[in-house]
Amino acid sequence: MITLDPSKSLNFIVGPNNAGKTTILESIYLLSSSKTFRGTNLDKMIQNGKNFLKIVSKISENTSNSTICLEKSLKIPKISTIDDDKVSTKECLCKLPVISLCFGVENLFNTSADNRRSLIDSGLFHVKHEYLSRLQDYNKILNARNKSLKNNRDSNLSFLTDKLIDNGMLINEYRTRYMDELSIHLRETLAELSNNSTLYSDISNASFCYKSGYSNEPLKSQYDECLHKDLALGYTSIGPHRADIDFKISEDAVKDIASMSTQIILSLCFVIAQTRAFHVKHGHYPVLLIDDIFFGIDDKNLAVMIKLLSNSGAQCFLSAPDLYNEKVKEIIGSSHNKLFTLVDMK
Repeated sequence: MITLDPSKSLNFIVGPNNAGKTTILESIYLLSSSKTFRGTNLDKMIQNGKNFLKIVSKISENTSNSTICLEKSLKIPKISTIDDDKVSTKECLCKLPVISLCFGVENLFNTSADNRRSLIDSGLFHVKHEYLSRLQDYNKILNARNKSLKNNRDSNLSFLTDKLIDNGMLINEYRTRYMDELSIHLRETLAELSNNSTLYSDISNASFCYKSGYSNEPLKSQYDECLHKDLALGYTSIGPHRADIDFKISEDAVKDIASMSTQIILSLCFVIAQTRAFHVKHGHYPVLLIDDIFFGIDDKNLAVMIKLLSNSGAQCFLSAPDLYNEKVKEIIGSSHNKLFTLVDMK
């Protein structure tokens, strides 16, 4: 049983790599989105020798309490419930909003554009719930156009292209407004960071630019110019599904000049900006999941990172290898933050 509440606490989950510390984060993410943030097949989440899994969490919201549950049997579709009533994934996302970062070999800057778009879209959905259906409409039209391109069916392309342009402009409008709001919250977070330490004066100049997946030319002419290329490729090469975020410090790309520690700090600042945008809309914070919290960050920056998360207002679940057990104890001290130590049972 996992208990989630809006308390401002950091929950450190420390243990050997095979003790299931990541599985706890995966379980929370599963309850919210019906999928794992590492993309693991749900059947593979079922323990060896078992036929099903069941994850249950109590959620405290002000004075009310709810229970959210996910059940999955082998080769049978999952079932999600809230207070014993079957619900959709969208209802779970609304009930248990989650923002996640998975470090290790990746961070926000060296991961794929797909992952960055996913982070934008999930954060945007939590601020504007109607955005999900708009994005689904766009993806349906995109899939239909790609199918026509692959099968070389020119008769459908003009109609599908016009529909794709209309829906794509709507998606870009949602994203642009959201990114403008995030930019304000990011500047606030970076200002707090640099005010607390002169070490981060360079980071205070960090910024991002949303790249829509289009150029500044008229959209119809862009699709006309790309038609021959798209037919050869068998898919649509421009549009919101090709969007990305360009991060810079002054005029230089973050991924080219920033250390691993700086990239991790900026990744955290970005998701904290997302929690603030969420709070402005809903009056409370989402849950933050951070896997491999100590990867690529030195001791000098560690305390600052923990302070950022502790002051974010969100309940955070952070995983770390057991070799950091004593360091975590030192960080927690006598605060309200919590440490859960997992033991390898093999």
